[in-house]
Amino acid sequence: MLTVPLVDGVRLIGKTFDWQQMAWLLVMVIATSGGGFFLGMIVGWPWVRPLCGRVNGAPLKVGDRVLVLSRRCQGITATVYEIIIGQGKCELARLDQEPEERAKFNDLFELYSVLKISSGSAEGRGASQPERGGGE
Repeated sequence: MLTVPLVDGVRLIGKTFDWQQMAWLLVMVIATSGGGFFLGMIVGWPWVRPLCGRVNGAPLKVGDRVLVLSRRCQGITATVYEIIIGQGKCELARLDQEPEERAKFNDLFELYSVLKISSGSAEGRGASQPERGGGE
């Protein structure tokens, strides 16, 4: 059994406390917290994205008036003129903007990045978007 004799006047905390160890512990806690945050976002994003979209008024339909919450068009209000399925198999809203924005596909927004202001009417739908419901 290994014992360390203590000299009079030296407290036990003085022998066991090391600033270098505390600094490394702090660095490791910060690093693992950051890594856990990013890993959690990668794993949790498929559940968080639809939830954020629902909070912002999704599902959207053609004719809905929305407020853009992100990107360079932040704060702009626009009308949804088309709903498409993106590469990630999620819905994207195309907003009625200038023709040059449409040509560059800068009018595509995910449902979590827009906030529904008002619902569109059935008259606002184009011929490519028939009203759902009773069939023939």
